[in-house]
Amino acid sequence: MKNTFDLDSRSISIEIGDGLVRAVVADVLKGKKHIIGLINRPVSTQGSDAVAEEIKKIFQSLGFTPGKVRLNIPRHLVTARFLKIPSVDDQEISKIIKIESIKHLPYTDEKIIYGYRVIEKLEDGYSKVLLAIAQASIVNNFIDILNKAGVSGISSLSLSSEALFYWYMLVGEGEEKENLMLVNLDMDHIDIDIIEEDRLVFTRGAAHSATDPRGREKIVQQIRVSINTYQKESERPLSRIILTGANTETADCALALSKELKVPVDIIDQG
Repeated sequence: MKNTFDLDSRSISIEIGDGLVRAVVADVLKGKKHIIGLINRPVSTQGSDAVAEEIKKIFQSLGFTPGKVRLNIPRHLVTARFLKIPSVDDQEISKIIKIESIKHLPYTDEKIIYGYRVIEKLEDGYSKVLLAIAQASIVNNFIDILNKAGVSGISSLSLSSEALFYWYMLVGEGEEKENLMLVNLDMDHIDIDIIEEDRLVFTRGAAHSATDPRGREKIVQQIRVSINTYQKESERPLSRIILTGANTETADCALALSKELKVPVDIIDQG
C-alpha cells in the first residue's frame, strides 16, 4: 500500500465501485500536495466495457489520459487487520507479514494480493501494522478495466480507507488532533475510519444498496457496530463523527446518528 498523496508529480487515483467511479487528481504546488480535482461519476453495472468508457470520459474531461494511475480498492472487498508485530526491524516485519497474509483468507499465496503499512514502532520492540489482503482476481479485474480505458499500468495499490484518511488530512479539516470517526457513504458501500489524533487505527467496510428502503437504518447500524468493535480495543471516546460521500441521504443519516449516538456529527462536502 502506498500513500495516495505522496509528494511526487501530478497523480490520479481511481476507485471503481459497483455503480460509481471516483477519481482524485493531486498535484504539488509550492512543495505541498493539493487536490486539484475530485470526480464522482455514476457508471453502468452492465459490464467492464461500459465502466471503461466512463473512465475514458473522466480522462477526457481532465484533458489527458495518464500513463499510470493509483488504484484504490474498495474497503468492503478487502480483508484488513491491525496487527501488533513483535519486531521493529523492517525486514523482519516483512517476513512476518507474508506469513500473516495467508492466515486470513482461504486462498493460496498465488491467489491473493497483500500490502501493509507500519503505523507505529513502539518502545517495547513491537510495531503496529495495517495489513490489507484482496483476492488477486478482484484486483486484476479492476486493472483490466483501466487497461481498456487506455491506462498502461498501475503505479500503486491502496486501500480506499487509507485514501479516505489521507484525503481528510489533506483538505485541512484535521488541524486539531482528536479522536474521530470518518465515514464515506457511497451509493454501494460504506467506508468507516477511526482516527486517533493523526493516526488511522481502525477501518471497516460494508456493502449496501442505495435503493434499500431500510438503507438509512442499516447505515446507522453499521456505524454503531463499528463503534462497538473499536471500543472493545480502546476506551477512548469519539469526539465526533464526520460524514462525506456521494450518497444522497448523508444529511438524513447525520441527523439520525446525532440523535441515536449522542455524538456531534458533521458533514464535509467532497466537491
